[in-house]
Amino acid sequence: VVNGVVHGEFDVGFVRTDQIERTKDVRTGKLIDKSLLKIIDPVQGLKIDGFDFPFASSTRLYAEWNIASLKHVPNNVNRAVQEALVALRDHAAIGAQLHECYSRRNCYDDAALRESCERSCHALLPRPPPRCDTTPSLAALAHRARTAGKYAGFRTTLTYMELRNMQEETGFIRQNPVTGTMQCVRSEYLYDAVVCPPGHFKKSRREVEEGCALAGMPCREEYQCLCRPCVKAFDVNVFSLAAATEGACAKFAICGRFQQRQELVFVASDNKEREGMILSVKMHAGEVSRDIMATRVAAEDIVKYFGAVGSFVKEQATNYTHMFTVSSDKVGIMVMEVFADGVQIP
Repeated sequence: VVNGVVHGEFDVGFVRTDQIERTKDVRTGKLIDKSLLKIIDPVQGLKIDGFDFPFASSTRLYAEWNIASLKHVPNNVNRAVQEALVALRDHAAIGAQLHECYSRRNCYDDAALRESCERSCHALLPRPPPRCDTTPSLAALAHRARTAGKYAGFRTTLTYMELRNMQEETGFIRQNPVTGTMQCVRSEYLYDAVVCPPGHFKKSRREVEEGCALAGMPCREEYQCLCRPCVKAFDVNVFSLAAATEGACAKFAICGRFQQRQELVFVASDNKEREGMILSVKMHAGEVSRDIMATRVAAEDIVKYFGAVGSFVKEQATNYTHMFTVSSDKVGIMVMEVFADGVQIP
């Protein structure tokens, strides 16, 4: 992602903190020049454990990955591993001082004098050390581990409540409708993982899959692409059940045509997915008005009984779909008002 933005393949990228600092340029093999990138709206004054957070971030800080054990691991083993990880930071700090001294005095280059060279560095360490169990060999091992792992150290687990709330709000954790338990969403396709903000609704799969191409940004074969998958839309989409239907009815637009005494079937898809919502319609034909109650139908029934419908209708049909029929023996224009639970849809 970082290389893609630097070399113009992408306009914007989303990465975790410290990813920029550790990324090497695929063309030069050297670390990326951070001055080539701009952090969007960095949050000011970020701190962790009372210390300034060393990386720029566009969001608040959330708890990192934690280390957990399986249930069968004995408690004494859990405690020993936790204590070793928490102690690693102090051990590694001494190891970093030793490494700097070894390098400055060329202890690594002269095998014959290496032992005496290293002892001279040991004599320079603070007395007493931060931890009484720190040894030169343990300190060197901790320093190498921390350097290879690219981390500063370990601490007791921070609260995951804010992270959990964020994941629920964005749809990364959802309730399983069968078991009732909360679980992570593992979507095979990017479209299924999209959660739109309040007041917006997700476009149909066809609209999303074709959206980038229609915007002049075709998606490369190895990528899954999204181009404006959400739209600010009506709470309820109303459209005629016909093969030629390619979109929902707009306000004060002609939604369909039919001859006298014939029927025209309409479908209303509830984007809010409300259980038990009652959809009703008031039809005005000249001075005559009448009320129509819509019937909730399953998505598969629409396709089953109305096989000639177009792809738009098939994609819009969900288990929150309602159907109603209009007819008239008069010639002219009919006006349709649609209500959800007695409130006219906006």
